[in-house]
Amino acid sequence: MGPHVPSDLIEFIKGLEKEAFELILKGQYYLALKTYELIYEVLDERQNERGERIHLGAPLHMMGLSCLLLGNINNSFKYFLLAYITDTINAPIDDVNQADGSPAYNAVTNLFKINTDVINQIKILSRHYEKNSPFNPSLLLDDLFKSRNITYDNIEQLYNHMPSQDEINNIKSQFLQTIYVTESGQIVLNQAKDLYAKMIIRRAAEIALQNGRDKITDDDIKKSLKEYSDSKKRFLY
Repeated sequence: MGPHVPSDLIEFIKGLEKEAFELILKGQYYLALKTYELIYEVLDERQNERGERIHLGAPLHMMGLSCLLLGNINNSFKYFLLAYITDTINAPIDDVNQADGSPAYNAVTNLFKINTDVINQIKILSRHYEKNSPFNPSLLLDDLFKSRNITYDNIEQLYNHMPSQDEINNIKSQFLQTIYVTESGQIVLNQAKDLYAKMIIRRAAEIALQNGRDKITDDDIKKSLKEYSDSKKRFLY
């Protein structure tokens, strides 16, 4: 099984992820957070039942995003950091730098400007854990806290930048990139400099979800464009 989601849980987890994604689209960030927490708990329980590790980074990262959109900055950083710890612990023992470049790494380094020595210490601490057994990233984080004499209450000591509301809003507008749009959809998203273009891609994502898909197709883009074109005509005429 390794770090991957067990085959008998894949459809169930995909269903929960779809629900959580829809909640974020609707601005229901707290409910999205609770859904991602459920995903984490299901996967964590399964890895402990079987005694084999499952990679828990994805739900942790999305818990971080949900908290960020809620404006809960310290909890957001905590979950992003736990996701990065999970990425690091699952990297090859001879190449822990492989986790550098993951979404969680980008969040803690680019958004929060985490201290470089914290990243290096996480890599060192990760060597003390067995690579294939179930892993709770909070254990490594607790070790990190103890070594620095800090707690969850003053976790902000680990980072140098508090994300601004403008930065959070920008991340919100970029969120749709996480569903891996098709080439034409990606072009629209990358060119989404104004509100209209962002509305197009958002509606395309809603169309995809309504049809039970987690990827935007070219037809979704065309339908979205047609809807807005038709609505504009009705407004003008």
